[in-house]
Amino acid sequence: MKKRHWTKKEELNLLQGIGANSIKWLCRKSGNRSISSLYHKLSRIGYTGGFTRGSYTLRQLMELTGYSESQLRRAAKALLQKWRRTSTKGSFVITEDQMEELCDWLGKDFWSKRHRLYRCRWCNTQKDNHYGLGLCRNCYNEYHRLLYLLGLRKYNFEHLRYCIVSLYFPLQDIDIVNEFLDKGRAIPKELLLKCIGLKQLRECHGIKACFERHAIAFNEG
Repeated sequence: MKKRHWTKKEELNLLQGIGANSIKWLCRKSGNRSISSLYHKLSRIGYTGGFTRGSYTLRQLMELTGYSESQLRRAAKALLQKWRRTSTKGSFVITEDQMEELCDWLGKDFWSKRHRLYRCRWCNTQKDNHYGLGLCRNCYNEYHRLLYLLGLRKYNFEHLRYCIVSLYFPLQDIDIVNEFLDKGRAIPKELLLKCIGLKQLRECHGIKACFERHAIAFNEG
């Protein structure tokens, strides 16, 4: 009897139907093959749990677990996992066993172990390595540029804390700033920009008041 090869569509139906559909449905969607044929196919592609084990596309796994694509790919690379494709350029298919391994690894892995972060605090990137204060290198450089605008030539937690308090920040903002500084992290970008705006506003008022004093002195003279 001539061997009948699996088509990509039949293989895709099998991979996506495991755990979600009946065996009869799987046999019918796989070209009316026998149950033993399905078992042999599953064993050849690495499935060990038979028809009771599910499979997910990468997009489905992202929605199910909440992890991003870059996190899942990083975990798969660390675990030396090999994901099958539904076709040459088709979707990745991840088994339930692989999903459990990925979630277990990601539950203990951090982008920054010191700060226990999964991504950069400012830009949310995971591709670039952690550089400092919970930021990637680009955001870290931007952070110091903004501190320079604030008048801090040399970074110091206490100087920054004093500078923010002296600008009469709302108490809730000061509490947030103190929380981040106590943890050794960069303060949120929006708060830093707000701080710079207040400083520039006070400087403008100071220059205006200085001109007014000189004008009064000139007129009286």
